[in-house]
Amino acid sequence: MDTVETMQKYFDDKIEQLSQDVDKKVVTQIKKDVTEQIETLKSDLKKSRDTFAAPPAPYARTKAFSDLITQEVCSEAFGKAIKGWNPDMIKGLAGYAKAVYGAEHNASLSPEVSKALGGATGAGGGFFVPIEFKPELLKLVIESQVVRPRATVFPMTGDTLWIPRIVDTTHVSGIHGGVAGTWTKEAGTITENDPTAGQIQLIAKKFSDYVLVSNELIKDSAIAIPALLSVLLREGLGFFEDVSAISGTGAAQMQGFLKSGSLVSVTPKVAGHINYQDVVSMYSRMFPASHDNAVWVCSPDAWPDIAQMAVSVGSGGSAVWITNYTTAVGAPPATIFGRPLIISEKMPALGSASCLCYCDFSYYVIGDRMSMELTTSEHVAFASDQTAFRIIERLDGQSWINSALTPNNASANTLSAFVSLAAS
Repeated sequence: MDTVETMQKYFDDKIEQLSQDVDKKVVTQIKKDVTEQIETLKSDLKKSRDTFAAPPAPYARTKAFSDLITQEVCSEAFGKAIKGWNPDMIKGLAGYAKAVYGAEHNASLSPEVSKALGGATGAGGGFFVPIEFKPELLKLVIESQVVRPRATVFPMTGDTLWIPRIVDTTHVSGIHGGVAGTWTKEAGTITENDPTAGQIQLIAKKFSDYVLVSNELIKDSAIAIPALLSVLLREGLGFFEDVSAISGTGAAQMQGFLKSGSLVSVTPKVAGHINYQDVVSMYSRMFPASHDNAVWVCSPDAWPDIAQMAVSVGSGGSAVWITNYTTAVGAPPATIFGRPLIISEKMPALGSASCLCYCDFSYYVIGDRMSMELTTSEHVAFASDQTAFRIIERLDGQSWINSALTPNNASANTLSAFVSLAAS
């Protein structure tokens, strides 16, 4: 179209020069004829461009015009112009050209015209689609610690802490290791009954984790790596500290309450399952004074048995924990016999020893020599351009009672602050 405009200006200039030498009527006629030809050419070109923008139904054209259109379609400028077109429009244009001008003209279309772009592949157009990134990290929500929030915690100023205690294993003839009242007649000799003392020893043990991160990642990441590692490492140490407080062996680590000599085990009524009778028996083995502090702890796969506990009554029975079991609309209870129920993946699986426990964790002591401390260093891996992240805590923990208690009635069913369901 720009060429036509230039052509018109050229003719106008020539006609202006011609008007100085010939009759005005002749000039007027020539100008009229040229203008009509140019307008016709403009109209044809406009129709051809409109045809490309929204191809109409095929119609017959002269071969001369056909060649003109084919030339326009195959031009590099036109190919670049339609890169932003919808793929369906490009396909329609190719089909239109083939129907109107024949296969030989369609075959000569440039690759930019005949190829339909799309976002399925990078080379096919996917590279034009921007990538969206959300600088928020998705991670699991880690369960809270079971033992530490309920334990008795002592600060340590050195690597060893001695804590005095009363050794109390039986209440048959005395308490606190021997204290008892004696009925004495007038002027009679009073019987001596002394308490028994003991002590426990806590030795600080190091618990740590260590991560190396490239400095490129620290500088380039959309997520603040130091802040992220601070959260991840603290959660990691807290999680596995709890694992040790539950089932640790005591060798270079904390001794878990499940390894304590004070643990009382109740044999399940049905092997591999938890029944209402088991829960009742476990409740009866807790120190009577500890019910206000005790909590139930079970593994996730033990929960279905707890949810379906029932009591047999004659030939029938009834649910004892979830009373709206016919609708399952409300949330399940969060307690058993009024005491909180904690579900933890750190507990042994159903059928294993201690898949369900009833504990008063105030009888578990933790000595803190050094709280969690996160430090960084750019010098440890200086040659590899990495930053080291190190987290350390020093602590120890154990049950401060090391045996079960024989009650005053001398029953064989001993009592403790730590009661578990035995293995099947």
